Amino acid sequence: MAVFEMVVCMVVFVLVAGSVIRPPKIPIPKDLKFIEVDFSVAPIIGLVILLSTGTQNLWDVYHGLIGNDEIKPWQIIILFFTLAYICVSMDSSGIYNYLAAKAIVACQGSGKKLFFAFFALSSVFTIFTSNDIVILTLTPIIAYFTKATNTDPLPYLFVQFFASNILSISLYIGNPTNIIVGEAFRIPFLTYSAWMFLPALASGLTCMAIVWAVFRRRIPDQLDMPPLQPSQLLKRPLAALYGVCCLAGCLLLLAASSYLEVRIWVVTTAFFALMLAKDVFTDYRRYKAAADLRISADDVQLLSISPETSGEAVTSTPHDINESTADTWDNTGSANLTKPEAFSWRTGDTATTMGRMPWKIVPFVVGMFVMVQALVSSGWIAMFAQALASVVGVPVVAVFVMCFLSALVCNLVNNQPMTILFTQILLHRNFQDAVGPLSLKASMYATIMGSNYGANFTLIGALAGIMWSSILDFKGIKIGYLQFAKYGFIVMPAVVASGCLVFALELLVVGS
Repeated sequence: MAVFEMVVCMVVFVLVAGSVIRPPKIPIPKDLKFIEVDFSVAPIIGLVILLSTGTQNLWDVYHGLIGNDEIKPWQIIILFFTLAYICVSMDSSGIYNYLAAKAIVACQGSGKKLFFAFFALSSVFTIFTSNDIVILTLTPIIAYFTKATNTDPLPYLFVQFFASNILSISLYIGNPTNIIVGEAFRIPFLTYSAWMFLPALASGLTCMAIVWAVFRRRIPDQLDMPPLQPSQLLKRPLAALYGVCCLAGCLLLLAASSYLEVRIWVVTTAFFALMLAKDVFTDYRRYKAAADLRISADDVQLLSISPETSGEAVTSTPHDINESTADTWDNTGSANLTKPEAFSWRTGDTATTMGRMPWKIVPFVVGMFVMVQALVSSGWIAMFAQALASVVGVPVVAVFVMCFLSALVCNLVNNQPMTILFTQILLHRNFQDAVGPLSLKASMYATIMGSNYGANFTLIGALAGIMWSSILDFKGIKIGYLQFAKYGFIVMPAVVASGCLVFALELLVVGS
């Protein structure tokens, strides 16, 4: 029975994790159609299989959802989504597009300057927001300007994508995988960056140099740039300023969270509440303005048909309508009497931001925690922990082995399942009793590094790669799996080695 449970748990874990790479399709015989089981549904099906075969019970599922003293999945989900809301809400103000357009204009049509500008933009955006934000904001911009200038998009797209998944190592909140390991081992916010910033910087610069060497002949000296007005892209200056202040305040409190003895997810939740309040307030102001506008329009219509005003055309808008909307967050002060119902709660800032949130990640990540808990209870984690501990006893060896191994496994099961799996292995007694504290630290941070690097070897290494590819497909740019993997395996081995080398030097110099 024990062998049966182990086999079932491992098969279900691999299939559920593999749903990211290739979503299975269930045929419908009568209609000759298929139902695609994407990565948000697969964990639910996997859970049903585990329960129906008796390999897991409801208590195991509950334990996988609630967690233990080391890993609490619900806190990780809250932390990730509160940060995501802040960043997505900022995007609706146009701040990211504005900054990107300013950088493009500053390059004055130089193709080479634009290459380095997109590397810098991707790096900065990733450090202070997350790699997903870079994918969502810069990818369409690069696709637009390369199409408008008839330029090869690959140099700019690859340096953007690679940079976003490398520099995301530097900050605790740069990638959900960082958060998973950081929360499990209670890594303080500043301590994390103190160890990871230099490896991220070294590997980022190495990546930039190699991508430049690979693509330099395909980058034109001068581009015939289309007219671009950055100020037109900053749709809501006040909202942008508010968002920047919220993000800055959040980062400052995150840096001080260990000294204040406040959990990181509590800090992000507080600033999420501030951004949500701003969006709700904005929507309410717009709703009230639209309601006042409808009333004013009705009054104008009544006046236009009254005996005193018959035969006279009403051509002006009441002055007080413009005043009532002049200082709203979106800076719109115009009123249109022909469209008195221009505002809808369904298209307001709150609903739009909520609609852009990556909700499918919730069942996937939570489901993977339950799947890995099944591997724990069935004995797989104990076996893996013992095997890894026998290899990584020396800290420097642990850095290279764990980083390259985790990056490789990312491209077998995706980076989030890999991170959850490896975190449980590192937390297991079989591992911690067999290695010293420095080897444990080396393995812990190397896993974080590998979870970020792994996204750059193939398109299936992370959800970011799948999202990036989908955006490009929609924009008419096709980058196949083999084409991406070719460049990934050219660039990334040296990048991973450079990051590991710097981190290993840190361990040797600083020690514990």
